[in-house]
Amino acid sequence: MTRRGFTLIEVLVALFIMTLFIALVEGVYTGTTRSRERAVKRTVEAHTASAVLQRMADELAMSFQLPDRIDQTYFLLTNDSENTSTLEFTSRTAAIPSIRTGGDTRIRYIVERAARGNDGDLALMRYELADLFGRMDLDSTSYEMLSPITTFTLECFNGEEWVSTWDDSASDEPLMPLAVKITLGWGEDKEHEELMETSTPIYSAAGRNARYWGNE
Repeated sequence: MTRRGFTLIEVLVALFIMTLFIALVEGVYTGTTRSRERAVKRTVEAHTASAVLQRMADELAMSFQLPDRIDQTYFLLTNDSENTSTLEFTSRTAAIPSIRTGGDTRIRYIVERAARGNDGDLALMRYELADLFGRMDLDSTSYEMLSPITTFTLECFNGEEWVSTWDDSASDEPLMPLAVKITLGWGEDKEHEELMETSTPIYSAAGRNARYWGNE
């Protein structure tokens, strides 16, 4: 009895089918892995954004002004042409062992080019100055809080309405807002942006500002 082996064409067809099957399996595996990585990345970014918002809210809630040092403890909120905010204020920060002693601290939040990531990415930066009499542009320590960032806007409540700017640095009777609303957005671009928002009262403002707004 003669045994018939596989012909070259049959071997090639089998190899072709096997190659297609392997490519299909690899494609499914790669797609699943990428989807999982994107989901993990979004989750990490959301947790980071939430932590940043909570930290900002805590610092704003504890912000204050020293009556005899208004020029060092003013509350300043500005916006650029793209409606991106810059915020500077004074707050009381907690001590971190081996890093800082805590106490009265001037803080600035601003959007700048990220040191890490892709070229052109923007990051939310936090500048911290423990010496109220120092210079923020020379003596402060900076931290990259979130990147890439697509939206950073703040509004202040003055007792009647929400306003997009606040500057009491040159006022004879400086006031602080009663509350601050923060909107934070992140993602690859505006089309794929994730947004998160929070607001916080400023506890030191309520009693001191009441007489100026006629609430006392």
